[in-house]
Amino acid sequence: MIELRNVSKTYSKGKEDEVKALKNVNLTFNESGLYFITGKSGSGKSTMLNILGGLDSVSDGQVIVDGESLDTFSLNRLDEYRKNKVGFIFQN
Repeated sequence: MIELRNVSKTYSKGKEDEVKALKNVNLTFNESGLYFITGKSGSGKSTMLNILGGLDSVSDGQVIVDGESLDTFSLNRLDEYRKNKVGFIFQN
C-alpha cells in the first residue's frame, strides 16, 4: 500500500515567487488496482506522480510505502521500489 499523508510541495525561486503545486494531499493506493489521475493543466498531477515515484521529495507530509516513510529509503531501496511497486511511461 502507498499512502500520501498531508503531502504538500512548494517550488520556490525566492520568498516572493513560491508556487504551491500540492497542498495537504491525502490518498491511499491499495496493493493492486488501476488508478487514473485527472485534472486541468497545472493542477499538480505530474508533481504528485514524481513524488509517488520517488523522483521528487515533498515539502511537507509523508509518503508511506508498506508502513515506511519513503524519505528513509536508501538510493538502492528507491531503485527496488521503482522496479517493483511503481512504473512510469514518460511522454517525451
